Amino acid sequence: MREKKVAVERGLEPVARYLEDMGLEVDTVETGDLSPSQLETYRALIIRGQKQNLLGMEDIKTQVPIIQASGRTPEEMARMIMEKPPLV
Repeated sequence: MREKKVAVERGLEPVARYLEDMGLEVDTVETGDLSPSQLETYRALIIRGQKQNLLGMEDIKTQVPIIQASGRTPEEMARMIMEKPPLV
């Protein structure tokens, strides 16, 4: 079973490197450039902080966990991702 990639917002490269070291496949992205269908290809999306207009939309609905990096360590974020079952 193939696990989905993790999207990490640009500017969080240390988090991306940590997740890659943990064996996850990571894409660094600009959240405004992601369409809802592109978002669904990821296991999780890590953003710098709460965004009112994620993906340029006020009321985005997704099954993909969106994790705010603010106030969390890379270890905490990795644990949150690993606790979620793969969305394959």
